[in-house]
Amino acid sequence: QAWGTSSRFVRRSTERAPTKSGVIGLLAAAQGRERDADLSDLAALRFAVRLDQPGTRVRDFQTARHLDTDASMPVSERFYLSDAVFVAAVEGAADLVDELLA
Repeated sequence: QAWGTSSRFVRRSTERAPTKSGVIGLLAAAQGRERDADLSDLAALRFAVRLDQPGTRVRDFQTARHLDTDASMPVSERFYLSDAVFVAAVEGAADLVDELLA
């Protein structure tokens, strides 16, 4: 798993715990929301994370080719968490939380 907040160019880092935006994205996807949907209701939720097991930060490299031109793209460096365990919680309006539980 990776929880990026400051990934730029060919270096994709990860935070040590889930980010609010990452959890909101998971909740939105679980609800079947489109990528361009308004997420202001989810963004208004209060958010907390408990770190149960920090896991290990792993570095990997990715290569790619441009789909149209077949040109080589720069090698990117990516970081992931392996064997990390968290509990993420959100709090907010009862109707929204009930909808997320469904």
